Amino acid sequence: MQRSDKLDALAVLLRPNEPVEARVFDYWPSNDINLKHRFADVARDCTFSGDTPVLVGEAHGIHAKDKPIYRDRLMVTDSDLAAVDAPVWMLAGIDQGVQTRALALDLDEQGRYHLAGYSCFDTCEPIGEVWTYVPGGKLIDHASLGPLDSPWFGPHDIAWSPAGYAVVALGELQGQTFVFKVQAFAPGVPVPVWTYLPNDKQGLQLALAVAVGPYGEVYAGGIGAADHPAFARIGG
Repeated sequence: MQRSDKLDALAVLLRPNEPVEARVFDYWPSNDINLKHRFADVARDCTFSGDTPVLVGEAHGIHAKDKPIYRDRLMVTDSDLAAVDAPVWMLAGIDQGVQTRALALDLDEQGRYHLAGYSCFDTCEPIGEVWTYVPGGKLIDHASLGPLDSPWFGPHDIAWSPAGYAVVALGELQGQTFVFKVQAFAPGVPVPVWTYLPNDKQGLQLALAVAVGPYGEVYAGGIGAADHPAFARIGG
């Protein structure tokens, strides 16, 4: 679906005892100023790499001149707070999927960007994805979460563990049941290191957030049976 080409990504900086600062990020595919505001940019998650804010999401627009079709493409952008230059942008190529979208972000101790999101064709039946980038925009690793059946399942959050893997919160359809699901993926390993599913799979369930403690324990939260809050402590 075509979205407004006047939509730009927004980050709001909140510093103690300082005014709120809003920063707008607009992607355009070259240095041609006439191409500004041609894409609808949406930031889905953000974090800091040192003093540099890093945003991920998607840029929606026509990405191939020979195929004038509006599509989502995964975006990563970072910009030093003191820099006067334009931020560094990275957009996923067609090799990563006809359409791609980043939904969640975390960094590891080496400063690498770990993204969770999905890819799909023009008719979007999402396939969950985990990507790893280094600053500057080079993709160095990728793992698939498999078909998600619906964008409603996420993946909704990602957190890096000192155990050496990324932990992802999402949902899964098992038969007619929506299941709360957490998986761990290590760089260079195409299959999950481990998968957590609750024993009680009754009712609509969904993992929406994940965090990792200092000893590798995983905390996941979301929706449980009967729309009640759900919380799981895994490992540690």
